[in-house]
Formats: sequence, C-alpha cells, structure tokens
Amino acid sequence: GIGRVTEKMLHALQIVTVHDLYQQRALVRMCFKPATSKFLLRASLGCSSSSGHESSEDNNNNDDEIGRKGISKERTFASGRPMSEVYDKLESITQQLSSDMRAKNLWARTLTLKVKLHTFDVLSRSRSVRVFFQDAAGMVQMATELLKETRAQHHKGSGTVFSVRLLGVRCSNFQSEQDRHDQTTMSIKQYLPKGESSIKSS
Repeated sequence: GIGRVTEKMLHALQIVTVHDLYQQRALVRMCFKPATSKFLLRASLGCSSSSGHESSEDNNNNDDEIGRKGISKERTFASGRPMSEVYDKLESITQQLSSDMRAKNLWARTLTLKVKLHTFDVLSRSRSVRVFFQDAAGMVQMATELLKETRAQHHKGSGTVFSVRLLGVRCSNFQSEQDRHDQTTMSIKQYLPKGESSIKSS
C-alpha cells in the first residue's frame, strides 16, 4: 500500500526488495516521516496491518504548481472492516484532500477513486465534470458514488467478497491560468449592461 512518490524515493535509495528495506532501515527512518517509516519497517518484517494500525500517504505528483498533474490521498487499513467504516474513511480522506486543494488554490475537473481489495486486486473509477471543483461536500458525494458503483460492478463481475485494504482519492485535470482568466471575464460580463460586447478598461 505505498504510493508512487514513496516508490520513487525507495528506488532512488536503491531499495527494491523487502530485504533491501530491512537492511537500510536506518536510512528509511531518516528519509521518511515517522508514520511512513514505521509502516515500511513493519512491512519489511512481514507484519500486516491486521493489528489495526493504519498508514496514510499524500501523493503529489509534482511539487511545482505549474504543470501539476494530480494530487491524491490514500489510506491503508486492515481488511474485513464493515462497509460503514470504509465509507467513513473515504469521507475523511476526501475532506483532507479538499483541504489541501484549497490551501494550494487547486481546482480540478476529474476525480478518481482507487480501491485495493484483500486479494490485492486494484480497481479504479473516474468521473469528470464540466465545472471545476475543490469543495469537500461535492467531492465526498462524487467519491461515495464511485465507491458504490465500483462495489456493485465487482459483485456483478466476480461475486466475491468486497473487502477493502486501501482507499485512494485523486484529483486531476486542473484549472489553468487561461481557464481562470476566461472564468473571471465571464463573471464580469454578467454585470455589464446588455449590449456590451467588450470589457473597457478605465
């Protein structure tokens, strides 16, 4: 249950296998946040998350605001949890993602849900809308609907138990500077007298 950012960092440290992870445990403690290093070291010892410990990870594909491709949050937890708890976790990480987007002034048009099952099968489903969003309520509703659709499709296709080990929510297709300019222009035009076809500067 690690994200792309952590994977790239591990590869940069020449840590590829679980054996490498254990051998370089001191380096792991130095390079990662306490929660992440604890999760990685437990994995190197073959410990699962069945004790109830959870691991969360923020995945920003690009630290630069210009050209950013996506921003996401993931949460790994013990499989076998009731669906009511899974939906609660989904709401929590989606709200955290919305908070991060507001802090970074990011507006997206596409939301993607990632689900890893106890069988380690990874399912994903996306939805794109016409308007840009960053509000928690709308994002939670969209993510919840995607999870319901994913669960229904899984039952229809395989009929096996839908036991979740990891949930991830990712937003992408961000608003560009040109989009912001166009949106501002359209907003101003709403207040112009009828018949005005251009915005005059004072």
